[in-house]
Amino acid sequence: MNDNVKLNWLVDRAQITDVITTYAVATDARDWKRWGELMTDDVTIDLGVAGSFSGRDAVVKLVADGLADVDRTQHMITMLAIRIDGDTAHVRAILQTLHIVHQTGQADLSLLGRGAYEFDLIRTADGWRITRAANDVFSVVGDPHGRAAARPARRNA
Repeated sequence: MNDNVKLNWLVDRAQITDVITTYAVATDARDWKRWGELMTDDVTIDLGVAGSFSGRDAVVKLVADGLADVDRTQHMITMLAIRIDGDTAHVRAILQTLHIVHQTGQADLSLLGRGAYEFDLIRTADGWRITRAANDVFSVVGDPHGRAAARPARRNA
């Protein structure tokens, strides 16, 4: 690999990392305009059991509406494994997210989620853009909406 190829590879990695980081930062800032700009018009987001959704406007509305009653979020995306193939890229990253709902005179309700993100990206005239995002949830603790989760009854040993 010559120096130009190495440099281009490093620049692509830095730009892709910026897109993924901005995905989390824009989510937490509720900057839905910026969040949507990271995606192609025909983006698909796969939320596992919640379903798969397509189209930038629909995806932005879905996520914005889904977080509307959550006071604060913190999305931490780490350990980016980036694979670049020409003008396309794939990223697998580890996710930890915290959702908090403040309650007057009561303890905050929160959810701590852990899992992984999978992103597919394409190089466009405007830079790297997300064409697909998928969330693979490993575990969830808590419930920021105050709903009791369905759990099997525990048996005493």
